[in-house]
Amino acid sequence: MQARLSQDLAREQIRQAQDGHLPTLNLTASTGISDTSYSGSKTNSAQYDDSNMGQNKIGLNFSLPLYQGGMVNSQVKQAQYNFVGASEQLESAHRSVVQTVRSSFNNINASISSINAYKQAVVSAQSSLDAMEAGYSVGTRTIVDVLDATTTLYDAKQQLANARYTYLINQLNIKYALGTLNEQDLLALNSTLGKPIPTSPESVAPETPEQDAAADGYNAHSAAPAVQPTAARANSNNGNPFRH
Repeated sequence: MQARLSQDLAREQIRQAQDGHLPTLNLTASTGISDTSYSGSKTNSAQYDDSNMGQNKIGLNFSLPLYQGGMVNSQVKQAQYNFVGASEQLESAHRSVVQTVRSSFNNINASISSINAYKQAVVSAQSSLDAMEAGYSVGTRTIVDVLDATTTLYDAKQQLANARYTYLINQLNIKYALGTLNEQDLLALNSTLGKPIPTSPESVAPETPEQDAAADGYNAHSAAPAVQPTAARANSNNGNPFRH
């Protein structure tokens, strides 16, 4: 819009500069009142008469520019150059908008594919974590294996969140380029984001008595927990302190 207005202004400046070649006709008008009264001695008052005169004038002023040293031609050329520059800026703005819309549209399609792929990655990582927890409960896997699987799961969830964020941002970029972005779009985006997810260490990896006992190595000051059957341990999050 700004580039379009700049082009229209430059076009009007060309017309204004071209008017310097045209003759001008000015209308002038004036009026005046003269009031004369005698204020001398009464002896000589008969020799002087009071007068009150009014005068009105009207005229026309015609001006024809014959030669001004090329000033008018220079002003016209300068205005024409300004119009060419404004037109180039308008074309550049148009191409930028088209490029932004196309790029954002392609990014939206790519984001949709990424979202679907990362959803499958989250499902796969969750299955891997479940398998590691089951192996840890029977002693075939270590806590390091469980931690690695947990890290992989959270990485997949983060990548999925980033893909969704990119999808939403590209939608806003298209509306911004088209000039249709408004407050309602931002409110809709805010409602789409949902509730904030806590990322504190206590919420991501809460400490448990079993974890403290494992860290202490079941020393003499702390009794080792009773051995539970495999099925019972599997029903209590398989001893994974990082699942919540």
